[in-house]
This record gives sequence, C-alpha cells and structure tokens, in this order.
Amino acid sequence: MTYEERANHISKLIETRLGVRGKTLPIQLRRAGRLLPRDMRRHAKILTDAVAHQASPKLARLVDNDQVLQSYEACENYLTSIDIWDRRKGKTISILSTAAFNLLAVGGLLIAVLVWRGYL
Repeated sequence: MTYEERANHISKLIETRLGVRGKTLPIQLRRAGRLLPRDMRRHAKILTDAVAHQASPKLARLVDNDQVLQSYEACENYLTSIDIWDRRKGKTISILSTAAFNLLAVGGLLIAVLVWRGYL
C-alpha cells in the first residue's frame, strides 16, 4: 500500500466517521480542527508529509517508513473506534437539553415578572 493510498483511506474514514469533507487529507485536517485529538492530527500530518515528500526523489529518502506506518495505524485505529450513532445521540441530547434549559429559564422569568407586576 503506497502512502497516497493510505492517505486516501484515512481521508475516507474522516469523511464517513467525522463528517468532514474535503478534496485532500490536509484540507480535511484543517476543517476537522478540534474534532481530532492533537496526537491524531500529528499522526495525520506525518502521513500527509510523507505523501508530499514522495513527489521528490531526494525528499523521499527522508521519509521514515516505520513512523509513517505507525501513524497510519494509529489514525486508522482511532477513526474506526468512533461510534457514529453515539456521536449523533450525544449531539441530539445536547441540543434538546439546551432547549429544555432555555424553556425553563424563560418560563421562570415570565413567572417572576408576573409576580412582580402583581398578576399572580
């Protein structure tokens, strides 16, 4: 498996697991931002650097194959461990709890104003 194939595989995993779209892996990493932990961003950066260095024969000698393989495996393991449904459930619960709190706050303020004005 070449570095470019590995980068494409990680790119597809980022798109399916995190929902971050982009033409290339560096663009997706920039858009993902804090969705990826710092060490996963570092591993993905190692992978993108290896792909970029492969274009030049002199720079290709600088690429550490073992480090690139470890970075690829770390990214793949992290991205495959993400549960898509759990993330969606968490987002839904967060939105609903925010709406419920806002409703309670507005209701409490309404009752306070009605009591203050003498209607209750």
